[in-house]
Amino acid sequence: MNELFFRFEKEEIIRQSWRIIFLVLLSILPVRGLSQKYYFDTYGVEQGLNSSKVYFILQDQNDYLWLGTEGGISKFDGTRFYNYSPEDGLADDGVYCIYEEPEGRIWFGHLNGGLSSFNGEKFQEVKFDSIEIVGDITSIQAAGENSIWISTSGSGVYKLSGIDVSETGMEVKQYKGGEGVSDQVFATTITNRGNYYCLTDVGVKIYNSSEDIFENFNVPGLTQYWIKTCMYEDSRGNLFFGTYNGGLYKYMKDQDTMIIYDNLDIVKNNFITSIAEDRKGNIWVGTFGGGIAVLNEEGVSNYDVTNGLNDNEIKCIVEDKEGNIIVGTQTQGISIFKGSQFTTLDTDDGLENEDVWAIHQTQEGCFWLGTNEGIAVYDPLKPIGDMLTIFNLENSKIPGKIRFIKGDNKDNLWIGTDGGGLIQYDIKAKRFISDTYLNRNLYRDKIVKALEVDRNNNIWIGTNAFLAFWDPVKKEGAWFTQSNGLAGNGITSLFVDKSGNLWIGSDRRKGLTYYNINKDEFKIIDLGVKIVPTSITEDNNGKMWLGTSSGVYAWDGDTIVHHLTEKSGLLTNIINLIIVDENNDIYIGTNKGLNRYSQADSIIYTWKEKWVYRYRIKG
Repeated sequence: MNELFFRFEKEEIIRQSWRIIFLVLLSILPVRGLSQKYYFDTYGVEQGLNSSKVYFILQDQNDYLWLGTEGGISKFDGTRFYNYSPEDGLADDGVYCIYEEPEGRIWFGHLNGGLSSFNGEKFQEVKFDSIEIVGDITSIQAAGENSIWISTSGSGVYKLSGIDVSETGMEVKQYKGGEGVSDQVFATTITNRGNYYCLTDVGVKIYNSSEDIFENFNVPGLTQYWIKTCMYEDSRGNLFFGTYNGGLYKYMKDQDTMIIYDNLDIVKNNFITSIAEDRKGNIWVGTFGGGIAVLNEEGVSNYDVTNGLNDNEIKCIVEDKEGNIIVGTQTQGISIFKGSQFTTLDTDDGLENEDVWAIHQTQEGCFWLGTNEGIAVYDPLKPIGDMLTIFNLENSKIPGKIRFIKGDNKDNLWIGTDGGGLIQYDIKAKRFISDTYLNRNLYRDKIVKALEVDRNNNIWIGTNAFLAFWDPVKKEGAWFTQSNGLAGNGITSLFVDKSGNLWIGSDRRKGLTYYNINKDEFKIIDLGVKIVPTSITEDNNGKMWLGTSSGVYAWDGDTIVHHLTEKSGLLTNIINLIIVDENNDIYIGTNKGLNRYSQADSIIYTWKEKWVYRYRIKG
């Protein structure tokens, strides 16, 4: 996924919304040739994290991030960090691992053997009668009902059974060399079938529940020389083994084949510290000294300090519920990878005006940006320094205030302006065309309020006084008003749906009008409320989504089925732009930031500054 980022200093409502929606649009549209500088958000001690060394990251059921650090626990809510130490009830020393029970209680494994829990209200140190844990707690995991496994670097493995809320009456059993495991357990994993594996100084061990012992686990081709540091089973059933200085091993069970990644051109360092899989099936491999390698069917991508990552020494990697990759590092806190490449364009790069109102990507991959001082065309395939081409009044005799840019199926761009009417750009001929007769068909102020191109390549123009129509082939135009069946004469938004029909938002006499292109017929939609649609889109199920100054409405053809407002979790009720992605999620651009409404789980997500918040719709 590629994205192009524009930085603005001011916060005018419409421009801010275009900036937000532009990022979303580029998450859907392919962008070729952008520079290989990747965007990572970084949070460290300066932002409130209690320590720059992050051992473990867990996102809980309420979407908070819990960070196990050298200094204890940091909880991150997207805005600030909340730090906890032994003064708050934790055991001593840093937190190396974290586990959350399905019921919501969270367990913390500490360096030097301490164990703590959090019941949602308070932290509590957990101790066992006559049992002293030697070494660090290296993992906490659940295997089977009502039981938790705790591995250590000096006392083997403990199984906790019969756990209750008060942490009293637990049965604790220790497994060491006599039970087939080892005193030194570096990491553990539980596979999809529920098998519990321990990575030890004497190899990989698997728990045999019927015999209540650990046994050797061997697969063909797995090294016996290099110590295994981490193990992971992906969604395809492949097993990955990270090693200390021996690289990465991938066992493909269905083919009974082992692949070794130890070429420094693939994995930049052979000390593997963490392995994770994202929702797209990419395998993220953290190393201690070589940054991150991402493996997929297309090949390998690498992230390190040369292309955006803040630290080459990786401690842990997880994917959050939004698909962001959270990386814990040795010295720089956490980095959040947004899955995107970013290029920043501003006046220093040749952009004459940072007020971007309209954006269009051509088939060739160029981005046309409509500003208050003409048009800037960004071509990512050109050499640095030549990527921007500027069209303005001085060099192209086009108006300055560009508000809309739409492409038709004949390689033409149609450009709506604020006071300069409508302009055509012929991409093949590379020239602007201002048709005098066309612009005579517009309202006298020559302000384009909305613009759309239908499947027959006809142009629909919203004005302050009527809906204008233009046939570029016949060079014929027409006007439509309330006398033709429109809800109102002042046009605020236009949208062509999947069937090729036109939806028209209007103000003054508020409402929504539907134009059936085959029947040549206008119909006012009775929504049951009086609204002014500022933006219109259609989802994958045929529902129409309307952005207004009173929130977002969804209409299923018969009735309004959703009304999202600030009370629902939106940043504001003032909606400027609205689009749908391939997952049928609704992206909502407001004057205060970006919301995404997930139809699958009725959750509103909010992007504000660097982080994501969630708000579940009740009912």
